[in-house]
Amino acid sequence: MDTYARRAATRNGTQARWIDKMLWETGTARTLSPHHPARLQAWRELGGLHESAFTTPDTINGEWVTDRDLCIQCTRGNPAHGQLPRVGLVCVRHRRWLGAPGQPRLHAHPELLTAERHYRARLATRDVMFDSPPMLVGAECARVALSPSTITARQDRAGLSLDAVIYPEHVAFARLVTSPGLLTWVTDPGTDPAAVRRLLDARARHVVPEEGNNEPWRASTRLQTILFRVRSFARNAPPGAPVTDPWGLLRHTTLDTGPATDGQAQRLCVTAGASTTVPTKDARNAASLGVSTA
Repeated sequence: MDTYARRAATRNGTQARWIDKMLWETGTARTLSPHHPARLQAWRELGGLHESAFTTPDTINGEWVTDRDLCIQCTRGNPAHGQLPRVGLVCVRHRRWLGAPGQPRLHAHPELLTAERHYRARLATRDVMFDSPPMLVGAECARVALSPSTITARQDRAGLSLDAVIYPEHVAFARLVTSPGLLTWVTDPGTDPAAVRRLLDARARHVVPEEGNNEPWRASTRLQTILFRVRSFARNAPPGAPVTDPWGLLRHTTLDTGPATDGQAQRLCVTAGASTTVPTKDARNAASLGVSTA
């Protein structure tokens, strides 16, 4: 909203604050809140925009929808911020990496475009945000499973950041940890824990083969720790109470997780056993959300 207001005002030879002042003085939007419905409606009418403009909610299924840099080509060269709940870290249309300053081009890296399509088709459609706990788990699993030599070789070839070169595995592990079938099976009291460990070992090796000093067992260990904690949350929930967990994984099962609330949007460190609560977007962004590599 704010970046649109700034661009619209510039095109009309003025500043957004003067337009807001006019809206206040005329009684159209007497509010100091930048996201007040009256102000949003006034700017929609001024710009002749569709009624759906500026209506993205702050949270979806208990997950924050984070403001971030938009694709520089989508905005025609104008730096802009916005909420894109159905987009990961790649602009598929313009083939740009959105997770780093400068938004490097990805024309020579189809594997990242494929990973983004998988994210949009399999994760975004289930309201898994690009920076949600399951995605953070996926990124950490990718980082510890891929060997330093594998990551360095990819970076040398691609000239991209670490986060970019591990994106295919990042998305694959996030898909694994949010799999409804897997989660329902893991949380079934009749499921043998040893069978869970064997399956996660096999799935981790499928995502990251044991070659070039890769260590998929590290990813498997992290997944086991998290999923067994999720299993504990499911088994120990009071009768009749909604079943929830810090990572928001149980909502992907057939269990009664209850309605999503803003309280569920409070982020916990994805380190197994961590107890650090991250209640706001600003606090979340300032906190370390990675799994311990010890």
